[in-house]
Amino acid sequence: AIIAYHMGIASFHLGRDEAALRQFRRAVALEPDYARARFNYGETLRKVGRFTESVEQFEAVLRLRGEDAGTLFSLGDAAASAGLYPRALDAFERSLKREPANVPLLKAKANVHMLLRQPAEARKALQRALELQPGDAAARKMLEAIPK
Repeated sequence: AIIAYHMGIASFHLGRDEAALRQFRRAVALEPDYARARFNYGETLRKVGRFTESVEQFEAVLRLRGEDAGTLFSLGDAAASAGLYPRALDAFERSLKREPANVPLLKAKANVHMLLRQPAEARKALQRALELQPGDAAARKMLEAIPK
């Protein structure tokens, strides 16, 4: 499993996504509790646009090693890309409990709120992002785009 994992890492860094997927899938098949292999498998699935499968891998990682902000952020991003907005928000909110000053996370959360037509919640997340980074042009532009 560890050899397949490292072959997956090498393939990923060489831009050989299909080879990376094969190697990570093999590592996980050989050792289902190999959290790092599952995480990288999830990241590669997300990279190639297989978002629902990516969500499954990130959720497995969380079950295996507990919650951490990075995995929760990846889960939220994959879930949002898969159109699983409530699941994405849940992941983003759990991640924010661990990293309350994470501006990219606040912007991602705001984006999902906008997709769910929750402008007040989006505004709140963006205002917090701008409190933390007043010069964030993207957050300011997103905030200005929210209907009053």
